[in-house]
Amino acid sequence: MYAVIIPNAENLAKGLEPFTTTVAEVERRTGLDFFAALDDAEEFTLESERRLVP
Repeated sequence: MYAVIIPNAENLAKGLEPFTTTVAEVERRTGLDFFAALDDAEEFTLESERRLVP
């Protein structure tokens, strides 16, 4: 999984790397649970990893 939180602002740095975060952080900020159907242990593992796009 790959998640980013991008500020709504002009003149942002190029690329997504500076805005990469975890799915868990996106869920925390939005109050949504994107993968509620997954087993809790699997959901925690996947959502807590920060993955960078090569």
